[in-house]
Amino acid sequence: MSGLIIAYFIPPAGHETIIPLAILAGYSWWLITAVISLLDVAVSLFVVWNFDLALKVPLVGRLLESRMTIARDYIESQAWLRRFSTVGLTLLVFVPLQGTGAMSGSVLGRLLGLAEFRVFCCVCIGSLASCLVFALGADVLLNIYRDDPMLGTGILAAIVVVVLAAVAGWWVHGRRLRERRLS
Repeated sequence: MSGLIIAYFIPPAGHETIIPLAILAGYSWWLITAVISLLDVAVSLFVVWNFDLALKVPLVGRLLESRMTIARDYIESQAWLRRFSTVGLTLLVFVPLQGTGAMSGSVLGRLLGLAEFRVFCCVCIGSLASCLVFALGADVLLNIYRDDPMLGTGILAAIVVVVLAAVAGWWVHGRRLRERRLS
């Protein structure tokens, strides 16, 4: 388990890789969910509680302060954005993309000027939901594979195709938006 915990902190590993690997290694879904969620809770608490100390570091502090000012001004100018900040931060932590997770969610929440407790709750909810989805999904898929290897392989292949199609669609959509802005 300690090897998986260390690997969890080394990019690009995250919920989407460590949890299925742990389940394949024989750990129960509830144990790995609890371990990874508690790691995220500890990371979030550390970042949220120590963010004010980072603001006092000479060069880093000024950079963070300027980014916080920009983010707060933008959110105040867009009133609708303030209402969705909690849901958005929770989804940021939930979605398994590189650069999302407990650390970046906590930093972003504090940069946006959200209260410490609010940031902490968003990170905890997003992390627990993500861990549960991956743990239960991997456990069910492994059980299906053990009962019928062909069906399990087919379901896994279908999941991979859907994820790749979604990523490709997201990439094409983003590219079109950038092209529209440039023209």
